[in-house]
Amino acid sequence: METGTSRIGRINLKLFSTFLIVGETLSFRAAAERMRRSQSAITAQIKQLEAQIGVALFRRTTRDVQLTPEGAKLLVRAQRALYELDSGLRQLHEAADLGRGAIALACSSTVAASFLPSILLRFNGEFPQVRVTLREVQSPEFLDCLKRGHADFCVGPAIDDLAVESEPLFDDPIIALVPRRFMAAKRTSIGLHDLAGLPLALFGAATAIRNRVEKVFRQRGFHFDVQFECRQAHTLVALAEGSLAVAVLPLSALKHHDPRNAAVLRISDPLMHRPIAIVRLRSQDLTPRAERLVQLLREELGAGYVSALVHDLTIPSARHRPK
Repeated sequence: METGTSRIGRINLKLFSTFLIVGETLSFRAAAERMRRSQSAITAQIKQLEAQIGVALFRRTTRDVQLTPEGAKLLVRAQRALYELDSGLRQLHEAADLGRGAIALACSSTVAASFLPSILLRFNGEFPQVRVTLREVQSPEFLDCLKRGHADFCVGPAIDDLAVESEPLFDDPIIALVPRRFMAAKRTSIGLHDLAGLPLALFGAATAIRNRVEKVFRQRGFHFDVQFECRQAHTLVALAEGSLAVAVLPLSALKHHDPRNAAVLRISDPLMHRPIAIVRLRSQDLTPRAERLVQLLREELGAGYVSALVHDLTIPSARHRPK
């Protein structure tokens, strides 16, 4: 009995290219124009292929061309085989090109300032020839960045959209940085009812964290006074350190700050957090080099990231979701 390999070995594989085009266009003339060959040459190639495999692939009339049942089955398998071959060649090319190329990354500002430099430095040590570009944007802009091709993937607050996949990295606790002049005694947490009576400094209205804080206050029936609306975390910290307002911000934003005139307090009833994720289009695969950067993000920002950050800031452990 002949093996599949021996049968294929008898067939001129170039004939399959002609078959695919004729099968997809159902026109010998259109196939001839696309391949820049004569119609008689295309007809001869199809007859040669039919002779080699021993079945008729097309029914020809003076009016049209139709696939036979056998031809229809072969077309589906040939298209699948061509896709697999193209995919395999692309993967080989990308693997060979792993050490070169470019990655476009979009990231929220607090996340970028908190941990991204050390991860990018590590990546650069592994792939010095890969150029990584960074665009700081707010999370509502993630989807637009991805669709326009401005970013291969985004890192920041997870977004809810069917077009994207948000892979959780860690839950970033939302805390209150409270000037000591607003505290009558030492404490480790502060409730919404206390925050509602204090001047607050928050991020702008378009940010995910601002929306989260507003939603919780509204659900609990509290009104709050946003006296300072800021774009940068260090401005929020400076306002709290200057005893002007209570800054409400994510814990990770304090990674490179050492507050001395304000206390880092958990917000209780309820505890609040923002999920930090890798956000990418569902319809788009990442290149191997981009996947390596994603892997480094997973390694650096796994389940222990928040615990280590809490420990560094010497505040009580905050609830977080493991990776």
